[in-house]
Amino acid sequence: MANKSDILTRITNLGFPVNEVCIGMAEFFSNTKCLDSIGVNIYPNPIEPKEFYHVLKGLIDNKKADQILVRICDAEEPADWFYSDTVFIISELSKVELKKELETLQPDEIIEGWLNGPPANINEVSINSKVYSVWWD
Repeated sequence: MANKSDILTRITNLGFPVNEVCIGMAEFFSNTKCLDSIGVNIYPNPIEPKEFYHVLKGLIDNKKADQILVRICDAEEPADWFYSDTVFIISELSKVELKKELETLQPDEIIEGWLNGPPANINEVSINSKVYSVWWD
């Protein structure tokens, strides 16, 4: 897996931080144990990144999602990794079904569509699938 410096170079070339960018969930979660990288508002029992990954990977493994990407919001805090407030899930599930699947991750909101428009590095999405922005405040 790429390190933070390599990823930062790649996303900077795509126009980050001005442009919306995302990376694959495996790349995001395999490189961090930092509780401040995602779901920082989950209190008093924060969810570890490995649990986020486990739940999200389950969607892929069980063919309930076609692709899962992680929006990069900040490259400076936390210092040792990136910060994200949103996961993009490309799936044929309904919003109600997806909400049930993600219950343990306690998202604040699930929005159908791209939160702030499509990321600069997103490929086309299958016409049969929906894009969901899963957001933690």
